[in-house]
Amino acid sequence: MSANPEPGHGAAGASDSGAPPAVTDRGEAAEALGTDGAFAATLAHFAPRAAQQEMARRVEHCLEHGGQLLIEAGTGTGKTFAYLVPALLSRRKVLIATGTRSLQDQLFHRDLPAVGGALGRPVRVALLKGRSNYLCHYRLGQTRAAPELLRLPAERAMLEELHRFAGESEDGDLDRIGSQSLDGALRGRVTASADNCLGQECPELGNCFLLQARRRAQRADIVVVNHHLFFADAALREQGFGDLLPDADAVVFDEAHLLPTIATQFFGRSLGSAQLRQLLRDIDAALLADAGLIVITAFISPYRADRERAREAAGDAFREVFIDADVATCESRDPKGLYKRARAGEIAEFTGISAPYEEPAEPDIRVDTSGRGVEECLDELVAYVTENFSNPR
Repeated sequence: MSANPEPGHGAAGASDSGAPPAVTDRGEAAEALGTDGAFAATLAHFAPRAAQQEMARRVEHCLEHGGQLLIEAGTGTGKTFAYLVPALLSRRKVLIATGTRSLQDQLFHRDLPAVGGALGRPVRVALLKGRSNYLCHYRLGQTRAAPELLRLPAERAMLEELHRFAGESEDGDLDRIGSQSLDGALRGRVTASADNCLGQECPELGNCFLLQARRRAQRADIVVVNHHLFFADAALREQGFGDLLPDADAVVFDEAHLLPTIATQFFGRSLGSAQLRQLLRDIDAALLADAGLIVITAFISPYRADRERAREAAGDAFREVFIDADVATCESRDPKGLYKRARAGEIAEFTGISAPYEEPAEPDIRVDTSGRGVEECLDELVAYVTENFSNPR
């Protein structure tokens, strides 16, 4: 965690030394978690733990005096209460960032109410997630007006459930629905991204669930976010484009062992199927607009029937670009075997495709991604397009 001793100035500042602070006083947080404290008196199954009280003392000291504090504690320590109690008692604005949305929901809906009730101290708390977790009234209306854009019957059926949810929900949090039908294309059609949000021009601005969530976060004392949203905010601030989160006096990272991986996603470089699909769609659109040519990629349409229809439509303009993924690696990272079943056409209810995958025999260009860097793969694609098409962008 990181804390500033002056309220209202944001998180941060390095501690004076690399060693942990010497904390010998028994503070208010440790007392609340002790044998005669508020939790023992109000929670039937609460058991005081010395390690939990020691952690609470150190967190309280960090909140009061500032600096950074890194804590590793074993299972059964009671880490969550050990940082929530001093956070609520500090009367400072604290951001709590979790590694997963499930823990985020647990903190907000279960742990924070329990701690606040035991302490008998009302504290304003708010839950804030990324854009893709909030239903967008405007985009839901647009999608309901054209349901034929959805390929799967389950997704079309979900539209009416989402319509009812929009009228009944107080926060528009799609995690409350928990349907697999929302894991595919439908979620992208009923939520807004930074690119397609209409902002102040949206006719549903007054009902915007995301805007309401951000306003609650501005007013709250404790704001529960996740690591992804925290680093998305940090990246946005670094680029000078504003912010997503309110300023805070302290930040607590739960599940901090996940931070390096998530930070790399926002401040590093990576190459994956989503980026390649988007790049190839952009190339396709640019060529179609500027040169009257079409690129069909085996990566996007890896099924013979799709390719044959495209070949007939494009004629001599047809080009096939095949991104050669490392199938063995993909399958090793999929313990449930969904990737293999999708390639076999066995889960059409989720993919919308019942035919087995067929690798193209003679693509115009084959890009092998295994063991190669992002720049090298992209340079090969750009060089091919530049050489073979009249006016590429």
